[in-house]
Amino acid sequence: MNNMQRHHPWFPFCFLDARLPQAMAVCRLIVIALIPAISGAASAADESGASSGNPPCTARQQARQTADAFLALVDNARYAEAWQSASAQYQARQDKAAWLDLANDLLRTAGKPQQRNELTFHLSKTSSGSPTAAAVFDDEAILPNGTRYTTRIAVGETPSGQCGVVAFQPDIRRLILGRLLDNFVDNVNRTGGRLDYSRNSLIEIERLLMEQAPGGHPRSRLGKESDYRAVIHLLGYYLGEVVVRHENARWSHTPAPGSETLPKVILPSGQAFDAFRIVSDYAVKPSIGALRQTIDEQLGRP
Repeated sequence: MNNMQRHHPWFPFCFLDARLPQAMAVCRLIVIALIPAISGAASAADESGASSGNPPCTARQQARQTADAFLALVDNARYAEAWQSASAQYQARQDKAAWLDLANDLLRTAGKPQQRNELTFHLSKTSSGSPTAAAVFDDEAILPNGTRYTTRIAVGETPSGQCGVVAFQPDIRRLILGRLLDNFVDNVNRTGGRLDYSRNSLIEIERLLMEQAPGGHPRSRLGKESDYRAVIHLLGYYLGEVVVRHENARWSHTPAPGSETLPKVILPSGQAFDAFRIVSDYAVKPSIGALRQTIDEQLGRP
């Protein structure tokens, strides 16, 4: 097992059915995500170069307007225009062809957000510590199906005095994990499953585990321990995503390569819902109704 298999929690699924073209495409995206896909975007805001005071373009209202104009182009799949509208500094950092490949492969497939919510706003500093260099917005994009991902966009004044978008970073890993989960759902449904991200579909988790691993021991189709662990992991992600979509909840974070800390679902009350642990515990001794009872208890349902 190489470092990628050890440290990326989703990597085992790449080998669950590698004959499927969509499975291989998702695995390719995982590899892309483990390499910096957007050159320097995460740090660009901290390196943009206003030399004195707060430039007008970092005033919150004006910066929000600049950011929203860029995001409107992205949300309407006008990716080349979005790149062209950004600052020269952004263009120098982000190769246009790589941006178009990523946007068409991930953002277009995910679909147009029906809503964006501003989560946080702050003024970044230059690498030297002062002065203020960029206005940074962390937003949440909500898709029509209820799933969510975050974006970070920074607006600032470049060393040449230009004002515009200096960095844009969608949560690429979250988008890839969503694609991976969709492919897993498709594979399950091709073999008679009925997963559709509805609340009622949670009974399918019980059925799958009782059918394929009665008593917590996998039958032949999932006989390899690594394959079985991957399925349990993906079913945990499926449960969490159903809760996100139907309970107005959100994931606590997107796991980075090398991290063994799995995300939890944060409910509107602030309570953490540990979908991975719930499914993992249930898989040890599956029984009819036990999983749904645990879910209802965790969600505070009578």
